[in-house]
Amino acid sequence: MTPVAADLRPEVAAAPSTCRELELFGVPLHPLTMAETVDRVEELVRDGGAHQHVVLNAAKVVQVQNDHALRDIIRSCSLINADGQSVVWAARLLGLDVPERVAGIDLMDHLLARAAERRWPVFFLGAREDVVRRVTELETQRHPGLVVAGCRNGYWTAAEEPAVVAEVAASGAALLFVAMPTPAKEEFLARNLDALGVRDGLLVVTRSDLADPELAQMYFGGSTKSASLST
Repeated sequence: MTPVAADLRPEVAAAPSTCRELELFGVPLHPLTMAETVDRVEELVRDGGAHQHVVLNAAKVVQVQNDHALRDIIRSCSLINADGQSVVWAARLLGLDVPERVAGIDLMDHLLARAAERRWPVFFLGAREDVVRRVTELETQRHPGLVVAGCRNGYWTAAEEPAVVAEVAASGAALLFVAMPTPAKEEFLARNLDALGVRDGLLVVTRSDLADPELAQMYFGGSTKSASLST
């Protein structure tokens, strides 16, 4: 089992961002299109340092009203997208200019395509061992040129966590995709953001769907519709 959160680092501020930031129900939001999000990821990779990405859906917006630790983690993230059309509609009703939802299935696909083009190494972390290995196989087929620095299942104890972090750090990955439930993945990354040592890259916290619906069901254990990104 993944460890319980401890010693989180919500006080660490996000890296300076060139994108506009809005406030929605007590949490920040970057009102970006899909294309702008992918370009922003490239800026973060180019600029260096470790950065955490998170998305907001209706369930998470409700959760952060009582979970202040999760709220503070979200506040520390470098890139925060609106996932779920309900978040976009709510923002617009409040007079906020949010151009579109950034669906997880599309974001993951776009980022993997950009990674293949730029030769950024990626690391897949989470799910069962057989599933994450199948994900690696399928994504390398779908994105010729994709460099996979490593993959690992999402099951470990608190005592094993340092070894997991060391494995990712040693891989030289520029992008890390994480398939874990909320708030476990946000807490894991908050604890280990610097130690993970993702090379000049962005930590992409995602539980998005894959192009293969059956594999998506196995990997993420949820809906295979594009609206099911729940990071």
